[in-house]
Amino acid sequence: MKKLTILCAICMMILTSISAKAQPDLYKKYANIPGITKVYISPSMMKLVGAAAVSESMGEMDVEVEQLILKMREMYLISTEDSKVSIDLKNDFDSKIKNKNVELLMEVADGDDNIHIYSESKENLINSIYFFITDSSETVMIIFTGDLKPDDLAKIIK
Repeated sequence: MKKLTILCAICMMILTSISAKAQPDLYKKYANIPGITKVYISPSMMKLVGAAAVSESMGEMDVEVEQLILKMREMYLISTEDSKVSIDLKNDFDSKIKNKNVELLMEVADGDDNIHIYSESKENLINSIYFFITDSSETVMIIFTGDLKPDDLAKIIK
């Protein structure tokens, strides 16, 4: 499951970018709870990664990651194996996305593994991408922030 989570995070860094405003509330709320793994990547680190990025090959697709990463601002990740915290996180996450202009982009269910990917858009910009990933023992929430035009996705894939 952790490999799947990391793969999804990397894919989304390559394929999309986003801007969170209320999302860090969830990060702040859960970040200091015992048993939580948290990761925050700041705007400065995103710029460093973007400046160092080169074109990467993904199988038969060539993807230009540098410009995409430079459009990202931040990444927030919360992971837990505590079942009570997982339920609370899921309820809070569902509540947050219901109150926003959020669209389900992709849903994957494979046994106990479930992945939901949502986007939030404003004024023809993708501002936020949300991942909510669960399996029988772990729950992971990932939020990317930035500003990406839908056409930017088409430009990065040759």
